Amino acid sequence: MKIITTTLVLLSLLAFTGCNDQLNEEASNLKDDVTEAYDNLIKEIEEVTTKVQETAEKVEETYNDIKEAKNAIGNVFE
Repeated sequence: MKIITTTLVLLSLLAFTGCNDQLNEEASNLKDDVTEAYDNLIKEIEEVTTKVQETAEKVEETYNDIKEAKNAIGNVFE
């Protein structure tokens, strides 16, 4: 985030001084940084989503195991 803020300040200064080539280069770098940050965020979201789904499946399996054990114990005492 600091890199993006610094780049935005630099872009503002370059625009003020009229350095178009350097301005275009910095704008391109900013675009690349934002794209990379976005891609990393999407990757993290996908990883968290996968972990949540796996955890939900494990919870459901545990619930079913406990339910089966309860039924088995109930059958023993009938």
